[in-house]
Amino acid sequence: MDNDLPIALKNLEEDDISVKVEQSGKGDFYVIILSKKYFTRIGCNDLGVWLVKQEKRNN
Repeated sequence: MDNDLPIALKNLEEDDISVKVEQSGKGDFYVIILSKKYFTRIGCNDLGVWLVKQEKRNN
């Protein structure tokens, strides 16, 4: 998982993006990055574990 964040950010380098922050009821927070090509969610849970999820969009 440590290598997921740099790869995810590299994929967004030359793309128009919008950013949104969400928080779950458990205190976890996520940064949602929407671009033309990718949906990226970067979060940190209450244990301090970073979670990165990136999916290619069907546009």
